[in-house]
Amino acid sequence: MRGRRILLATGVGFVVGVLVCLPWFGRGWVIFLDWAPAPHGAFLPKSVFGLSGGLVASLPLGILETGLSHLFGSWSTVIEIIAFFVVASLSIGRLASVTPAPSWVRITAAQLLFCVNPFVFDRLYAGQVGILLGYALLPLGIRALIEARSGGWRGWLKVGLWWVVLLSCAPHFAWIFALPIAVVGLINLGHWRVILGIALSVLVAFLTTIYVLVAGGVGGVGLKVGPRNLEAFRTTADPHLGLFVNVVGLYGFWRLGPTLAKQVITGWPILLLVLLVVIVYGYFVHWRRAKGSWNDQQVVILLVAIGIGGSILAMGSQGLFGWLFTWMYMHVPYFNIMREPEKFSMLLALSYAIGFGWGVEALYGSAQGKTAKIVTIAIAGIVVLAYEPLLFWGISGQVKTSHYPSSWYAANRLMGTGDGRVLAFPWQQYLSYPFTRNRGVANLSPGFFSRPVISGDNVQLPNIPTSATSRESSFIQYAIDHGSQTHYFGSLLTPLGVKYVVLEKTVDWRLYSWLHTQRDLKEVMDSRSIVVFRNSAYQGVAYQSTTAVTVPSWGSLLALSQRNLLQNVIVRVQHAVGGPVKVDAKTVASIQPATGVKQGRLVMLSHTAYRLSDGIGGWISLENSYEPGWHLSNSKGVQLAEGTIGLRDSTGSGVIAFGNAPLAEGADVFSLLVVVVAVVGVLAKRRLKE
Repeated sequence: MRGRRILLATGVGFVVGVLVCLPWFGRGWVIFLDWAPAPHGAFLPKSVFGLSGGLVASLPLGILETGLSHLFGSWSTVIEIIAFFVVASLSIGRLASVTPAPSWVRITAAQLLFCVNPFVFDRLYAGQVGILLGYALLPLGIRALIEARSGGWRGWLKVGLWWVVLLSCAPHFAWIFALPIAVVGLINLGHWRVILGIALSVLVAFLTTIYVLVAGGVGGVGLKVGPRNLEAFRTTADPHLGLFVNVVGLYGFWRLGPTLAKQVITGWPILLLVLLVVIVYGYFVHWRRAKGSWNDQQVVILLVAIGIGGSILAMGSQGLFGWLFTWMYMHVPYFNIMREPEKFSMLLALSYAIGFGWGVEALYGSAQGKTAKIVTIAIAGIVVLAYEPLLFWGISGQVKTSHYPSSWYAANRLMGTGDGRVLAFPWQQYLSYPFTRNRGVANLSPGFFSRPVISGDNVQLPNIPTSATSRESSFIQYAIDHGSQTHYFGSLLTPLGVKYVVLEKTVDWRLYSWLHTQRDLKEVMDSRSIVVFRNSAYQGVAYQSTTAVTVPSWGSLLALSQRNLLQNVIVRVQHAVGGPVKVDAKTVASIQPATGVKQGRLVMLSHTAYRLSDGIGGWISLENSYEPGWHLSNSKGVQLAEGTIGLRDSTGSGVIAFGNAPLAEGADVFSLLVVVVAVVGVLAKRRLKE
């Protein structure tokens, strides 16, 4: 019996996952748009220490993905995809069983529609693994929410912990899971125990994820989010049937790319109508069965409400309630993470799956004879598969496996590991590579090379060239735009700690031909797919100078570069913009030779602390991106022209530290303790009952 239950719980998901991944088995790396697995990704990026934007909610998932890549290589993606379908199958099966007398027909039908639909297709093609994993776990969180209504504090504690689990997949679940909780609160507005329980869940989720909020205040790097983002990431309408039908059909993902099922199936609205009829019938039948049981009726109300609410929110700033979404986006704290509102469609997909399971179960029960029952099940399965047939066999062959060129491995061996970063060109967040068959994917450099990589963050959308607020990123873009005006580009990169520059031969790589004319960049490798330059101006993680000057703009910085003077001075700018390419004679005359901080003089104690000894005094430039909180002894760090850290030092020794690190790390430890205490409390309560 136990084996049968496991097979029923996971069988559909496992079969679907295998059928999706079968063409990829052992044939190379599976690289998606936003999912770029590679063999050399760092387990602990600087963000885990409150740097480069601070801790992120999806950090645990990122570490898991990197670990799987290291352990299983190119098989890691296949393992994760199959695991997603298995978890989704198990999860929706558990939710479908929350009401009395669940049958295998109900569970199987719900699993099939939950795993095979346009929302899953779009998100898998885009490689949004965090969203998919959260989607797979969402039914378990909603089941915990349903059970908590009639339970004690332990049930609401579980709801809070499930919220934390969902947040660890993607921060968007702060709002996606908030909708079911809000619906339960409205249904039970007069029941103070439920309201207090919801308050407990919110408190647990807040305290457990407080490190995200703390780090958001600690870090100085973020994203520009405004009305333009809302326009760029808006849910798309069907060209013939409009926005509403598109959302109801679980379509509307803003990014174009794959061939969609509705583009090859002429009668897709008819199939959608059939599905909707079965779903509505399922809810109707179950509502009638639930008469006399307010708890069961609440389940129906909850699932219908989140389906309707999810579809309304998925329309974003459009539709009847678009004004409300826009107001929330502009004024409610942190709601702007939902700049791509179609993610709310997962609530509609969940609602569909349960209603479809109930509907097929009712039709199966009313069918007369074995043959009629078999036909009922067969038709239900055919309709689901016909509505989304392109998910299988490697997304209908639209995503094929890739092999990183041997020259990339050679380049990585050449650059090795150690101090010094890699600057990767072309400077774009998304690139199409010959070995991905020119399919656009996320920049592959950060995950492939063993050294820390600086890569492009410009999304190149209409009216949104980039969403980054980092001065470092803006400066690099400026330096690229004016690269042909200097022969000492390497010196411009010295404060950034760039030891190597790699040029990947893809898209507009020929526009970077000026790299070959730089006198401080030495070409050390040139192959059919990549060029590697060593920066002879590199001075280490940090360098010192007795001179620090302030110039009007980056134009003056470029002028100093043309004179090959940047290695000798630490520069601040009054305005981080272009400006005239000139520098006054007084500034030039004040510049003294600089010296690198030699090995042994600067010892890295952690990602947030360095010990400096036997320095020359004056100023020190550190390669880390500037964020408030860095200091040397009692001297606060300042932001240099290039976006890095400058520190004033009169003694030539001391400890360079990120002062806000204890705050971020302390919040991290506090969050962990909340989880441990909550889990121990839940387990202890259960043990006492036993």
